[in-house]
Amino acid sequence: MKKLIWLLALLVMLPCIALGAEDITPEKLLETGIPLVSLSLNEDGIDAMHSDPDHKTTCTGTVTITLPDGYTNAYGCNQPAETAYTLSYIRGRGNSTWKQDKKPYKFKLEKGANLLGMGKGKHWVLLANALDPTMMRNELTYRIAQQLGLPYTPKMVPVNLMMNGKYLGVYELGNQVRIAGNSIDLDEDDGACMLSLSVTGDINLPSQVSLCFESDVADDVKADTADFIRRLDEALMSGTWCDADGVHYSEYMDVTSAADYFLMQMVTKNSDGISGGNNYFYKTKDSKLFFGPCGISTTAPGVH
Repeated sequence: MKKLIWLLALLVMLPCIALGAEDITPEKLLETGIPLVSLSLNEDGIDAMHSDPDHKTTCTGTVTITLPDGYTNAYGCNQPAETAYTLSYIRGRGNSTWKQDKKPYKFKLEKGANLLGMGKGKHWVLLANALDPTMMRNELTYRIAQQLGLPYTPKMVPVNLMMNGKYLGVYELGNQVRIAGNSIDLDEDDGACMLSLSVTGDINLPSQVSLCFESDVADDVKADTADFIRRLDEALMSGTWCDADGVHYSEYMDVTSAADYFLMQMVTKNSDGISGGNNYFYKTKDSKLFFGPCGISTTAPGVH
């Protein structure tokens, strides 16, 4: 683990040495050793996008990824030195982090692409890490989750970001947590679903925990899943660890994934680890409830 931490520090921190204003050119940014992501957006929509707290305002344009000479990463990046992609849209993301000067984004490509070896998909995020001066806490969290074996952990790669020729800083480009493309391989047509914690959601439990479905699923799947979750909640809160029918909570919940997820949240001191919407769960039609995947936390672990 110590070697991993040192490796991440070298990968993330060294390229982030501040450049003087006169040095912020695409050529100089590529000398940092990490890819350059250049957004070319419709100028009229940028101010409106940045002033929309609900992230409903979008921009269109292109995203170009340029690789430094000899670039490689942990995910087997194998793509041309420079590639341009057409955007379906780009918009803001995050809550408290959207209030920062350095803002996070989500974008969708018109056609799915394997960006920097992270798997083919349309939906991607650019994390600003504005509340994390090390710019490595999210990356470390995902590496820990991957080593723990938590399925569907997002992949992240540090990049320099420019928008319409203006340098915005070092970001992390990565997968968006969703059932589709390069993220979560579950068959919703066969009764699988993903859920997340919420303030008030689709499933409101007596223990005052609320969950919401992360995508549209059939009504019968919603009903069956809600009943399953309520039985689990009953078992956990009963004092005997069993529901009214005597079924132990471990028959409803995958204990190993729950323990791994809990350890990851505690070790990283994730500020969203208690009740944030970045806490996910999934199950198939006949499986137990699994904890994960590790959520993308733009508030960054360890802030509080």
